[in-house]
Amino acid sequence: MKWSIRIQKVSSFLFLFVISTTCLAQKHALDASDIKEYTRYFTLNDRFKGEGAELIQEELASSQFVLFGELHNSQQSALFFNELLKIAAKHRYNTLIAEVGPFTAEVLMKLSEVPEETTGNLRQLYQRYNSKNNRYPIPFFKGKEDATFLTTARKLNFDVWGIDQEFALAFPMLFDQLAGLYTGADKGTVNNALEDSKKAWNKISEKHQSCESLENATIAGFFSLFSSSNAKAQELITAIRKSWQIYCHHENGEYGKNNTTRIAYMKENLERKLEEARQGDQYPKVLIKMGSYHTTKVKSPIGYKDVGHWVDSLASELGSKSMHIRFMRRYWQGKDQFKSKSYAPVQLFMTVGLPDQWALIDLRPIRRKIASGIWTAKQSEINEIFNHDLMLIAPKDQWVENNF
Repeated sequence: MKWSIRIQKVSSFLFLFVISTTCLAQKHALDASDIKEYTRYFTLNDRFKGEGAELIQEELASSQFVLFGELHNSQQSALFFNELLKIAAKHRYNTLIAEVGPFTAEVLMKLSEVPEETTGNLRQLYQRYNSKNNRYPIPFFKGKEDATFLTTARKLNFDVWGIDQEFALAFPMLFDQLAGLYTGADKGTVNNALEDSKKAWNKISEKHQSCESLENATIAGFFSLFSSSNAKAQELITAIRKSWQIYCHHENGEYGKNNTTRIAYMKENLERKLEEARQGDQYPKVLIKMGSYHTTKVKSPIGYKDVGHWVDSLASELGSKSMHIRFMRRYWQGKDQFKSKSYAPVQLFMTVGLPDQWALIDLRPIRRKIASGIWTAKQSEINEIFNHDLMLIAPKDQWVENNF
């Protein structure tokens, strides 16, 4: 009897061992063939054409928020987004959110009031505020290709929103914008204060420019000329000061505080703009074009719940959908970057990249298999798969052509 019990125990142990070993053996490590299976290709000449294009159409139709996580100043990124705008307009999208400040977005709206004049107006702006050494007042709109997609957006009646801090080099432009809001009788005094403030700002060392700007007496004197009842002027002054405070954290080495205050400010601006645009229970359909750190669904690569996380949560609350697209490239400035060390964490995805076609990877079925435990992947790959829905790999890419 004892031997029988012992044999049963051994048999049970062996059975469980075999089952567990079999389960482990069935776990499949994500490989290039899996990526290929969920990749569709398309071309972009005068329009999108191919299987990947069909998927983009479907997702735009079924989503309310589309977040395009770009690589900044990329020619192909701008060309893709220009075409995306045309498709989005057919599906009732009417809002473009860019990685600029709210008041810089107003400048962009004004420069593109007559869409056909957008490229020339942007060029004049960059020339006016010193384009030398790439010191430009508006980021991510310096290229001719960027001017083209802004022109397209305005032709299609898109509103342009900015939700970020005002750019580090934008303040002379914003001082001019502020002076234009002056409602007092003494124009000479405000114009003199304006010029003195721009000179004072330019003299401050770049290393501590934002921190010292907050304390600068000349600039404070300029701001004090604007009445507390001048709501628009006070909003701009507040935006300038908040932007300086965010940058000041970075200048002081408070990088965590820099990131958290910036993200909080972006969420605050986005929530306010959405509420202003809401009609009853209906929010607008929105395209968001920002760096891919900001468009992540879960956490950014540096560990923060960013704008993309907030938008994804909002879409869930509304019973709608957010679509998160990650832009990447394999061929850059005439070179295949496949074996580049910087690409090592995402090299598996790069296997499907082609020099003459766009590759669109649907990450969602891969995500489901990993979440269910059927497949395994490296942590860097899991981060990409869970933070984005689609991964877009551009054909041969290069810097935008400067529009100044």
